[in-house]
Amino acid sequence: MIGRLGVFGAFLLAASSALASDPAVEAPDALDGFVETGQTVSCVRMRSTGVDAIGENRLLFKVGARYYLNETQGSCERAQSSFYRIEARLFSAQACKGDIFNVVDNQSGFFAGSCTLGKFQELKQKPKEAAEPETR
Repeated sequence: MIGRLGVFGAFLLAASSALASDPAVEAPDALDGFVETGQTVSCVRMRSTGVDAIGENRLLFKVGARYYLNETQGSCERAQSSFYRIEARLFSAQACKGDIFNVVDNQSGFFAGSCTLGKFQELKQKPKEAAEPETR
């Protein structure tokens, strides 16, 4: 059981940087490319998941082809900085409302803060606008 917990925590460490290269979150405001669906879920699976901090109280989860916004309770302060990472010890293959995510200094490994997950708000990507033909 303990080995499994470590695997999920380690997976989340690797996943936290996976979204950084996603073009959907490279814009100045990471949520500009999304619209809210109005649907919420209490848990998301952590397999094939990327996590990106987009504010002190907001985490963007990419689960396969779906995106979820999680507004945390408490602040994941500094999680947006490249000097810190998000870690979690999960007790299943899912991240759920009430799970605690820690912010850890990359260099020292010291704990810098934590936040508790809220419900996951499903987001849909806005369709990319078709390029307008040039007029001469």
